[in-house]
Amino acid sequence: MKKINYLPVCVALLTAGLGFASNAAQSNEFSYSYIEVSGVQAKIDKLEGEELSGYSVTSSVALGENAYFRMKYTDADDNINIQGVNQNVDMQDYLIGFGIHYKLSDNSDWFAELAQERNDGEFYCEDGDGDDNLFGYSAAAGVRSMPFANVELAARVKYFHNGDENEISAQVGAYYELINNLAIGVDYKLGENTDILAANLRYTF
Repeated sequence: MKKINYLPVCVALLTAGLGFASNAAQSNEFSYSYIEVSGVQAKIDKLEGEELSGYSVTSSVALGENAYFRMKYTDADDNINIQGVNQNVDMQDYLIGFGIHYKLSDNSDWFAELAQERNDGEFYCEDGDGDDNLFGYSAAAGVRSMPFANVELAARVKYFHNGDENEISAQVGAYYELINNLAIGVDYKLGENTDILAANLRYTF
């Protein structure tokens, strides 16, 4: 039976505490202090295009007027068939990073982020068990824009590097604020090795 991973809950609570403790004012309408829970579906080239389903938890806290600290945890798994062999594949991704952001216009921001990432993959099948672990660094840049009062659009490009491989990915997303500080959204990440579709619920503070 799969063990419950309490890391996302701990990360979310820690970030919420840091965010509420911070009294720094934001430089514009965009908040960089938030907690986001997502349902994800990942398509991975190494698994011959098979898809994994799971969830992610992202938390971010503003550091002064133009910086932020962000953490993200993703967990996805599924039973898949590769070359006639049934396998249970489990994937966990960890990200911790710092970013900066500045105003482009009254309704747009640009941001840049440096992060450390770890990708853990495990598989279980009749022929034996195995794992595939990657540890590296990423650099990302993007924009956030609010064309309407309750609508946010976002886009980013990211470069990930480890000792064995590199990946460039592009991500686009949209959010709609249902009530004050609570928004729903969807985003799609297109990468050289992995594509991820996510449905998001975000609370800003």
